[in-house]
Amino acid sequence: VVELAIECYRSDDVESRELLKATLQETDSTVLHFIRGSVAALEDRMLEAEQHFRQAAQTGKPMPGLLNTLAVAIQSRPDGDLQQALRLVDLALSQMAHPYFSETRGQILARLGRDSEAIAALEKALESDELTAAILPTLVQCYRNVGSDVMAEHYAKRLRELQ
Repeated sequence: VVELAIECYRSDDVESRELLKATLQETDSTVLHFIRGSVAALEDRMLEAEQHFRQAAQTGKPMPGLLNTLAVAIQSRPDGDLQQALRLVDLALSQMAHPYFSETRGQILARLGRDSEAIAALEKALESDELTAAILPTLVQCYRNVGSDVMAEHYAKRLRELQ
């Protein structure tokens, strides 16, 4: 439902907009706030996105994807509470293992300066090829920070090959 709503939101087609309206009328508040938060995030309105994700999470139905998305929104802000974001993504991971959640966890840990833990999470997230480009710069920096220049260069080479 969320993906359909976002696709309809992005469309200029009148029928798609009508489908979106109908979908939103039949959607519970958790999903509705998740959709609104996703749209706000796509438009780089992260504070608004975070507010919608928080409202969705407070409905008592914490979905792992929602928790991860809220963690991403929080950590994307310069003043975001990284400890809270880490708790949220850890809760998501406890409910469902997923490379996207591991990537979020790794990025948060890297921002916290917990490089060894970040490396473990990010390498696990490399299971998803579509995350590789987002992961490699952080992996390179984390390996440099822990003094493993060989591994840093290994991932830097992979990054250059992607570019």
